[in-house]
Amino acid sequence: MTSKKQDNKRHIKVMINRSNKNVSALIFDTLNNKTLATYSSNNSKDSKNQKSVDIGKKVAEFLKKHKITSAVFDRNNYRYHGRVAAIADSIRENGVTI
Repeated sequence: MTSKKQDNKRHIKVMINRSNKNVSALIFDTLNNKTLATYSSNNSKDSKNQKSVDIGKKVAEFLKKHKITSAVFDRNNYRYHGRVAAIADSIRENGVTI
């Protein structure tokens, strides 16, 4: 039997949910099974794509504030285009590896 080395750098997961009007992101610690933060665009009056970019910036700021440089991006069976891609691109542009 071989043992797997656990990669402690990649235990943070960014999970995306979207509806017709809004998007939300949840930052989850898979080692401790805890939700670290949630961000939603419910009160924003911007366009759908701009809401996604803003959520990505907030997620990246949270991760950098807590000295997390990489995370796993979970798109929850949504296609990787449009708003989902905008969130991921915004996180990458703000210095976090996903």
